[in-house]
Amino acid sequence: MHNGFVRINSVPTRVFTWGHFVTEKFNENIKELVLVISGNPGLPGFYTTFCSTLYEQLNREAVIWCVGHAGHDEPKKHLNMTVPKLKEHPHLYDLKGQTNHKLSLLEYIPRQIEKIHVIGHSVGSKIILNLLQESPEFNAKVDMCYLMFPTIENIADSYSGKWFVRMRPFFFILKLIVLLFNLLPHKLRYGMVKLYCRDMPEDFLEHCFEHTKLSVVEKILFMASDEMDKITELDEELVKQNIHKLKLYYGKKDNWVKRKYYHKIVERFPEIDAQLCSRDFEHAFVLKSGEDCGEMVADWIKQR
Repeated sequence: MHNGFVRINSVPTRVFTWGHFVTEKFNENIKELVLVISGNPGLPGFYTTFCSTLYEQLNREAVIWCVGHAGHDEPKKHLNMTVPKLKEHPHLYDLKGQTNHKLSLLEYIPRQIEKIHVIGHSVGSKIILNLLQESPEFNAKVDMCYLMFPTIENIADSYSGKWFVRMRPFFFILKLIVLLFNLLPHKLRYGMVKLYCRDMPEDFLEHCFEHTKLSVVEKILFMASDEMDKITELDEELVKQNIHKLKLYYGKKDNWVKRKYYHKIVERFPEIDAQLCSRDFEHAFVLKSGEDCGEMVADWIKQR
């Protein structure tokens, strides 16, 4: 596993890779790529267990790239990489901007790659649908898209979506709390994060700590707010055009995706490959079930 920052669509972006890094020359025998696009918050560090499992289960024969969202993971100061400010460049950080961000990432994929397996989590699923529409060249190489707990329609109508919309007028209070939190000594802040995230794997603590930066929190909320406004009715025509390339995996109890959306899509498209989770995986599956989900998705890929 390797990770580093690459400037994508003008924004320094951390990418985790298994096999070859984004900027490395690929071995000539490498023909397959697995691209993982995170949910929101877009910190790819939370996906390491999931992707490591995928890599091993696929016998290390495919390169895996895992990318989060622009502005959600900022480089350390010593790297001297400036992150464009949200106030001055909002177009880089809304849903459209995040789609453009992934379109720019596609430019790094070597021409020798013949088959791409794409995995999207939550809003990453919506971005993947956008990519299929925006890039015919990418679409032509995609073997299958695995949309995990997909927020691809009416996200604001979900339980958590309704709560988010109600709380939007009070986000200034949250931002003030984050600002005051960052005035505390580093050790105290880290200890508080460790206490709050005590149920998470130890390896994820540093990534949780990233969430406490005000500039990151602002971009996460900005993107999420745009999701509430933009992800409304399902683009049925887009689904129909790519139905043979889509596998959707819905949660049995998901506060961001109503179960009725699973029943709705299989009723509308009887031939679609959609599945309702039977193993009690949570929406944020990477936090507690990364290994199990990695094995499951690897099996899907190997069956192709």
